[in-house]
Amino acid sequence: MIDHETAQRRRLRVRGRRACNGCAAHSTAASRGHAEELFDRLLEDRTVRVAVIAIWWWLGWHFLAGDTL
Repeated sequence: MIDHETAQRRRLRVRGRRACNGCAAHSTAASRGHAEELFDRLLEDRTVRVAVIAIWWWLGWHFLAGDTL
């Protein structure tokens, strides 16, 4: 039997995944062959550029640097 807190965390994870999938589906549908234009429009915002750099840094630090540090 699953306790209440575990069920809540599971529902939160499912909702988060649905939100991410919805955003991905929306951006895919919005681009429809205009991916370059969409990417250029996104990168015009400084906040998005900083977020992209932070995400790439995090991925590199956790997956590429791994056991070498």
